[in-house]
Amino acid sequence: MFNVDGMSGQNRDMTRESLEIILRMWTEDAPWTHNGKFWTVTKPDTMFDFLKPPSQAATGAASPIGVAA
Repeated sequence: MFNVDGMSGQNRDMTRESLEIILRMWTEDAPWTHNGKFWTVTKPDTMFDFLKPPSQAATGAASPIGVAA
């Protein structure tokens, strides 16, 4: 909302990158780090032998993605 240049298409680039991150969260096993143009996101491996990111089965690759306009 602030400091985003909508006339240059920056908002579309940000949306595209965020969708790539969401789909990667659902489809790629941990650990990995996404170093993007707008965001850096890390999906860590299991910590302390019991803390781990949600499985693909819990999120479901077919889950709908909502985008506010």
